[in-house]
Amino acid sequence: MITSDRLDNVGVCDSCSYPGCGMSFTYKWNVMSHRRKHLVSSEQLQCQFDGCGRRFDQLSRLRLHQRMHTGQRPYVCPELGCSWAFKTNSKLRRHLLWHSGQKQWICPHEGCGKTFQRSEHVRGHMSTHSDLRPYSCSIPG
Repeated sequence: MITSDRLDNVGVCDSCSYPGCGMSFTYKWNVMSHRRKHLVSSEQLQCQFDGCGRRFDQLSRLRLHQRMHTGQRPYVCPELGCSWAFKTNSKLRRHLLWHSGQKQWICPHEGCGKTFQRSEHVRGHMSTHSDLRPYSCSIPG
């Protein structure tokens, strides 16, 4: 389904204005992402760790990737006594929900009312209300 705010972009063809490029795109956000490649040299957007060489369209994505190689976790939990640290701010924010005890997701099954911190935990819990067992043991006996 196409929402009205995206309707303006459907079928619109936009092209890269960088000299000599001219690549065309259907959506404006695609061409904006593509244009970033021209602003930074290809060496700056390529992982320099031995044996990797992976390329990125944004410097921020390269830096995030490099944390995989270095093990760097710059986002440290501020809670006293907690030593957890994360590669991304979003993972830290998710972790902080655990400290707060906030459980915003409620099981929709009638009469249950169990609460969860994350939506994927509710989805996993829902199988307890049915006879469906999506995983079975492959070992006989």
